[in-house]
Amino acid sequence: RTDGHSKSWLNSDGTWNATRIKTVLDNVSPNCQQIMITIPKWSPTLATGSAKLPADKHTAFANWCAELVNIVRVQNNYTKVVYFEVLNEMDGVYNGDSAGLASLFKKCSSAMRAKHSGIKIAGGAWTQAWDDADMQAFLDNVTSTDMQAFTYHHYGTGNTSTNVADLYNKAEAVGERTSTIRGWMNDRGHSSTALFLGETQMFTNWDLDTQNYMSSHRGGVWLALAFRSASLRRVNGATAIDRFV
Repeated sequence: RTDGHSKSWLNSDGTWNATRIKTVLDNVSPNCQQIMITIPKWSPTLATGSAKLPADKHTAFANWCAELVNIVRVQNNYTKVVYFEVLNEMDGVYNGDSAGLASLFKKCSSAMRAKHSGIKIAGGAWTQAWDDADMQAFLDNVTSTDMQAFTYHHYGTGNTSTNVADLYNKAEAVGERTSTIRGWMNDRGHSSTALFLGETQMFTNWDLDTQNYMSSHRGGVWLALAFRSASLRRVNGATAIDRFV
């Protein structure tokens, strides 16, 4: 955001606010073992709207991402910031064009790793966990040099279900999907690439949770079931989304 929001990491001209980034990481990093920073999209000063980033702006976006690496790892040496996730839930924008999304991702990865060889680049942040064709096409178009972690998002349901047993069964299904994605990765030379379930919860949003299950012990049980199911199928990490994040 470049609208003057007090928590924005960007200046009004779209450049990174190094002072604000340092303030945040000074407070966060001592309490973490590893940190992943997500760059969800290009700066609105580079392009606006919901369309794909024009090809003639790919290099500028890659250099912009690399400058964040420079601030975080070169200038300030925040060694706990290991992963940088490039783009978030852009599979919808690039629907049917995973090769184009992969091309943009690879350009960013190359520029970022050139700034600091010790970082790891995460790609995907896939919205549609069941989007078999596009997800596999993305994996087909990146190498383990380009990407050190693949991330995806998977929620229990997008309906207003109140059947607790059914919801718990969906937690198992969330974990089972991990096995399918890991298999695709292994088949494409990504056996050493980490796999992260980057977002999960019982419902896709809190408005659907009419009984406030996610704020009760039921939500805790659901997450435990989902995490256990995923861990048994070789996921390297999983993150629950909280309404206050």
